[in-house]
Amino acid sequence: MLFASGMIPVGLYTVSDVTLNALRRREDTMPNIARHRQILATLEPFVAEQTRLHESRQKLWFPSELLADAPQTFRLDPKVGALLVLNTLTEEGLPSFHRLLATNLGESPALVSWTDLWTAEEDRHGAVLHDYLLRVSNVNMVEVERMQYSYLRQGFRPHWQSDPYLLFAYTALQEWATQIAHQNISSELLRGGEPVLEGIVSKIAKEEAKHLAFYRSILAKLLEHDPDDVLAALAEVMMRFHMPGSNIPGFLELTTLSNDTKMFTPYDYAKIVRGTGIFLGLIEIQGLGDEGKRARDAILALPDRLEKIAARKVRFEMPRFPFLIT
Repeated sequence: MLFASGMIPVGLYTVSDVTLNALRRREDTMPNIARHRQILATLEPFVAEQTRLHESRQKLWFPSELLADAPQTFRLDPKVGALLVLNTLTEEGLPSFHRLLATNLGESPALVSWTDLWTAEEDRHGAVLHDYLLRVSNVNMVEVERMQYSYLRQGFRPHWQSDPYLLFAYTALQEWATQIAHQNISSELLRGGEPVLEGIVSKIAKEEAKHLAFYRSILAKLLEHDPDDVLAALAEVMMRFHMPGSNIPGFLELTTLSNDTKMFTPYDYAKIVRGTGIFLGLIEIQGLGDEGKRARDAILALPDRLEKIAARKVRFEMPRFPFLIT
């Protein structure tokens, strides 16, 4: 999802009546990034423990196994094909995502170990989806690969990348959003119609849920140590959230389709925001300063605003995508 700076992102919509000014958060009052990194470094034992826990629950799978029963060539419903291209390209942005973590989380052995593990798991997601699409006769893979090249050539360099609080806030939201997008391909679009693809997106969604658990646990631990700054960071990311694939060519049209088919909608984002607030115990949290209170209140108010926007009716016509063969 891509939106104007300072606006609330909600799928296809931008809300102009609620902006980051509500938090009075400006670049010249940003918390000290060096201090954030120092606090993160103190969590080394906890990060190592969470990494071990994640790996102990790991159920490895490999693309060739999941594709063993796939037919050599077949057609997909155009809407499913287009959304699968969107999810594939998003996953194939891994080089940029790895750079973000490897560059900005420091040299802590536990965080380095996690970044390597996460990258190894995520690499299989793009690989299996790309290999699946190679068998789809009504998807022009040269066009898809052209889009992938453009996406990777531009890179993903968000304004917040050097601040670990903002980085963990973003990953906690983004992993959940990605999980929902893959899960809804199966539940909303396929509904038993293509068992190989259902198996693939189910495997990916389950792994994204485990990645969410890791990032959210670190965010919660940071909140214990520095509640005002962490809540301010979380509110900022929530208000300006966009998926990392937002610079993919045709992204706006693809997200319009995503909303129309219920693969990912403002209702889903509202669920993520509300669920994150519940997990972090924001209603019960005590001892906040003024900035922390403003951020908490903005976060708690956001889901209702998102749901009001989601209720708006949007006229939709299936776009013509250059990678779809009629």
